[in-house]
Amino acid sequence: MEKDRWQQRVNEIPPTHTAEFRQCFKCNYEGVTAYPICPSCRSNRFFNESSIRTRGFILIGVGLFLVAFMVVIAAGVFILLAGASQDASSAKKINAQFGMLMVIYAIFAAVAAFGLNAIVGGFWMIIAGRRSRVFVWLLWITLALMFGGGVLFRILT
Repeated sequence: MEKDRWQQRVNEIPPTHTAEFRQCFKCNYEGVTAYPICPSCRSNRFFNESSIRTRGFILIGVGLFLVAFMVVIAAGVFILLAGASQDASSAKKINAQFGMLMVIYAIFAAVAAFGLNAIVGGFWMIIAGRRSRVFVWLLWITLALMFGGGVLFRILT
């Protein structure tokens, strides 16, 4: 009964002009079809190659921004710490907070790794015209590392 309603819904949607390769971002189904609804999970997140490539360009832009932003912030913090370490009392305070500084730089590194993964994943999407589950899982792992670093930072302060 439900399958009949779904088939009726698909028949009501006009097909695109030609059948083309599509990939579902929900269930990862891939196929050549003219309908913008996934036949496997019935999701509307059934993207064609040109849409996936456009998302790849956006992902590269976001990744470049994150990497550049983290490099600038890390360099700025380093310059500030190097200047403050010239004074003996400031150097002792910085030395006492060494663990926290390492956590801060670890968070910077995780955000930069997130950005690098976004850049590589974006290039993959542009070249292949499809999304790679490996890069998606790596993004989730680096996101978890960033949140873990934030929790550790919160505990140390």
